[in-house]
Amino acid sequence: MAVLLTVRADIALGQFQIIHTPLQEAQEGRPAILSFSVPGAGGDLSVEASIFYRTDLQLTYTREPALWQRNRFEARLPADAVQGSTLYYYIQLDYADGSMVRFPSGSPAAGVIETPIRVPQNQPPEGQTARIDYRIMSPLPDEPVAADEALIAIAFFYPEGSVDAGGFRLMVNGLDVTAQAEVTPFLITYVPEELPTGDNHVRLVYRDLTRDIELISWSFAAVPSGSLPDDGQADREPPLTGDVQLTARNQVNAGQNFDFVRGSFNVRGSQGKWTYSANGLRTSQESSRLQPQNRYGLQLAYSDMATLELGHVYPVMNPLLIAGRRINGGHLRINLPSRVFSLQVLHGESVRRVDPLFTDIEQVIRTRELEGEVIVTDTSYVFGLQSGGRGTFTQHISGARLGFGYGNGVQIGLNAIRVRDLLSSIPYFNEYDPTGMLAWQQGLTPIQQQQLADNPEWLQITRSAAAPVSNTAFAADIQVNLDRNRIRLNSEVGASLLNNDISEGPFTAEKADELGFELDDNLITLFDRLAWLIVINENMNALPVRIENEQAEIIIPTGIFATQHQLGLNYVNNSLNVQYRWIGPDFVSLANNGIRRDIAGITVTDRIRLFRNTVYINLLYEQLQDNLIGQLEATTHTQTIGTGINWFPVARTLPRVNISVRHTTRDNRLSWSSPFLNGEQSGSDLVRNAVLSENDALLQAPTPRLQQTWQSSAALSYPLQLDYATHDIVLSFGTISTDDQRFRYGDFTNLSMGLAVNTGFYDWPLQTRLALNYTDSDGQSGLTEVRIFGVNLGANYTMLNENLLADAEVAALSNRIRTTPLQVDDGGDAANVFNNRFIPDPANQSRDEAFSVLASAGVTYKLYDVHHFRLSGSYTNVSSRVQNLRFSNDHLLQFRYTYYF
Repeated sequence: MAVLLTVRADIALGQFQIIHTPLQEAQEGRPAILSFSVPGAGGDLSVEASIFYRTDLQLTYTREPALWQRNRFEARLPADAVQGSTLYYYIQLDYADGSMVRFPSGSPAAGVIETPIRVPQNQPPEGQTARIDYRIMSPLPDEPVAADEALIAIAFFYPEGSVDAGGFRLMVNGLDVTAQAEVTPFLITYVPEELPTGDNHVRLVYRDLTRDIELISWSFAAVPSGSLPDDGQADREPPLTGDVQLTARNQVNAGQNFDFVRGSFNVRGSQGKWTYSANGLRTSQESSRLQPQNRYGLQLAYSDMATLELGHVYPVMNPLLIAGRRINGGHLRINLPSRVFSLQVLHGESVRRVDPLFTDIEQVIRTRELEGEVIVTDTSYVFGLQSGGRGTFTQHISGARLGFGYGNGVQIGLNAIRVRDLLSSIPYFNEYDPTGMLAWQQGLTPIQQQQLADNPEWLQITRSAAAPVSNTAFAADIQVNLDRNRIRLNSEVGASLLNNDISEGPFTAEKADELGFELDDNLITLFDRLAWLIVINENMNALPVRIENEQAEIIIPTGIFATQHQLGLNYVNNSLNVQYRWIGPDFVSLANNGIRRDIAGITVTDRIRLFRNTVYINLLYEQLQDNLIGQLEATTHTQTIGTGINWFPVARTLPRVNISVRHTTRDNRLSWSSPFLNGEQSGSDLVRNAVLSENDALLQAPTPRLQQTWQSSAALSYPLQLDYATHDIVLSFGTISTDDQRFRYGDFTNLSMGLAVNTGFYDWPLQTRLALNYTDSDGQSGLTEVRIFGVNLGANYTMLNENLLADAEVAALSNRIRTTPLQVDDGGDAANVFNNRFIPDPANQSRDEAFSVLASAGVTYKLYDVHHFRLSGSYTNVSSRVQNLRFSNDHLLQFRYTYYF
């Protein structure tokens, strides 16, 4: 189903649409490629696109940058991360002005995209073939050999008698050559009579009853006789490869021009066990008012033992601390054999300096007239930021991880990370500074300057840069794998300290006295010594000091801790995972914003594999709660029960089916206690809850909450093969129904349907795409109605021996919205706020019907396979039929040249 999200309210973002077809399935142990487009923003370096993902085996999200490729954003999730039964992900766009768009909209807790993970059917299932080990004897992968001297040999290792040697099949370049090969129980050899020069592909399969299970496949190069070195050994080092790209764009978005020119390069190569790569990007969009747009990187690795990354890197360490955050600096990884010892070190800038733009200090005089004479009642001075002049401190990040263990059996890690704003990097003022503010006093007369110097308390700082922060976090983790990874245990424990304003340094005796308590000299000395790690003062999000009888003593706040544990069991075609988490409300890592805080509970998932891994039954139970340290008025308990079934038939002529159902209850276990309830316990319209005290006074009481949500989805993927073409058809259907049993206007329903058809023709080099999408939502118990219908048509056509590619796409989106706002009715008693009620306000009902059209096209020409030229453009039009408004048309014209070597 193609999903379109339209954002039109903010001119800074313009008319952006996120167009994404959710991944229908992912294969365990194989990379997952996620792609989406953002017309009008694609490839714009002021937009940083990312995929945040996790599986049911993890509790925190990892960030994977999405790169601009083939006219869309694309992210490749690593193969070792695609494990478990379900992949959860969401898309996030971060803009240079600090704004953000997320898809699906809302927080990750409100909803993400879910994709089933299946075991590849050519992977040996548990049983006899699972115990087959092998070794490629010759030729080695990518090894050049003489075409008339090739010998293909593979050795086997398995318990004698457990495998039928007659079940092996050897395929060379797509042909079954088993009959010409010599097959023994533990060795298969084949001498080809003639091999074509160039790449040759070998595939070994084991025939298990009615299907072939692929065991290994690889390629090698056959070269003419005499072209190898005299010693008979080929130079196996691949040449230096890479690309250089130049791009020029003319773009108008929301009436603003965003023209740019940029250049980039990527170089990679290897020498023995050494691999190396470098990349760079330079653009005319680079600005001192934005975070870095020019980006450079260098990577050097020796086997899997050591890797050094410099420049803009995306390190992943402990998931509680950092998981893919972009930094400009260095990242070193060292692994000794069998991972008996490992080390990770990172250091760099996570945010660079952006100078604030201040206004000049102005004098403000307030007067009033008294008996015909104007007298001055107040004099003050105002100082603040210009519009759009907010700056950022240089933010340094440092971290390290020490690991100990043996292989994949046991691994123990100790992690630490520190993030701190550099206070001296930009001007920052929270009080009058005669020297630092001298440049902004030029508009004052000498008398006014002296008056301000004599009365510094008269200065009012209306807007300033964000306060400098400091964050330190620690984590320890252990991973244990037993019985050939069928038993997995992962545990993580972390703690963090966050200071929201370090501008005044750590606690001093004078500051403590100002706040009304005393600090002994030992505590002051301790805080000073810890200042390199974390600045401790009254601006901590969780103060590690308790005040009793005007005396301070050190405490350890409970809310700064986080822990999560997972036990996985994989037996008898059954994968059971039990997870427990406790993430305190004050646990913060500024290097990882994908952590859901103030949450605790258990999650149990079970995946049952049936019929040779073609049918999966998924079960889910989750019990969570917030208010872990009693900082809220009430505790909300969330219970989720779900099930689903996935069918992945071996035969390509049968459809693939995914069906899931989920029920969620959110309950803070409170009821309406207000004396003004009038028997409306199950659907009250009161604004506030109240309770009568012992002396019959009305007191504010927590608002009760009880919601029941049913969520269901179904998807069918069917490859329809006809005489002239193959159609990949995807039908999808989803519903959400929320029944709010405590608030009259809290119900929500959503219905979404989609159809996608991708067609490839046999006799024409043509591929077409069609997507239809319909969404019907009712919110606030029917007071808000949203109807969205979208159509997307696209095609690719190749010519000139696939050297010329033309593509075009047209998308149309119709939005119909009706909103009836709620207003507060005081019931004729304005003094009694506890009798206020929400009532619909039909007089201010709004309606809108917007229609948007996006058209894009491009042509790519390949010259000698090394020179690629691409010219592309797009046009967007948005209009409102009800309000008779027509927004500025967006257009884009781009030329790109790429040289591959």
